Amino acid sequence: MSASSHAQKRGCSKGEERVADKAEIEALVEEHWRLSEQRERAPETPERWRSIPGYEGLYEVSDWGRVKSLRRKVASSRGRVRTVEERVLETSVGSYGHQSVSLGKDGKSKTWGVHRLVLLAFVGPCPDGMTVCHWPNCNPVDNFLDNLRYGTCKLNGQHMAAHNIALERRNRRLTREEVLRVRSEGRHAGHYAEHYAECLNVPVTAIRKIQTGKTYRNVM
Repeated sequence: MSASSHAQKRGCSKGEERVADKAEIEALVEEHWRLSEQRERAPETPERWRSIPGYEGLYEVSDWGRVKSLRRKVASSRGRVRTVEERVLETSVGSYGHQSVSLGKDGKSKTWGVHRLVLLAFVGPCPDGMTVCHWPNCNPVDNFLDNLRYGTCKLNGQHMAAHNIALERRNRRLTREEVLRVRSEGRHAGHYAEHYAECLNVPVTAIRKIQTGKTYRNVM
């Protein structure tokens, strides 16, 4: 079934679908800023480790996105037993930027994406029809638990689009007139950071920093 026939079956036109998709992405842009701000403000917590399902007693993964091999005794092909000390494994980066590690068990080795191991250990197996999404930071090497979630491939694509829009807006430089307007009118009742953020197409945090004098100090 084509995209147009699928849209008609649902009772909406292509134009309505585009508006709906745009609204979804705009909502994700707002969510991106909110979650990013929460991550920046959150106090650093101790690193937590959990056994990797299927590799219990052999490997663990942390909510910081690190993988370690546990201390254990290993028998060589000649029957000699030696102790392997605990160590954090080095990762490799694939063509899509994701970090991966090689885990061994019963003489066989398998390569795993670190992001998949983190969610597998702390959340559970990936539901059918879903994949691992990096959100709010779409950087594929940010494998902290609070930056990972399961979602559909469509949502993952929307995350990327919203992430790029959010970064573009965050990096936007306001003009002198815009900064002075935020400073002067922002002090009066009824004028909130959310209002200026929407008008000037920038994050709410950018407006708040102007109002509190944290940014654009040289603008007079």
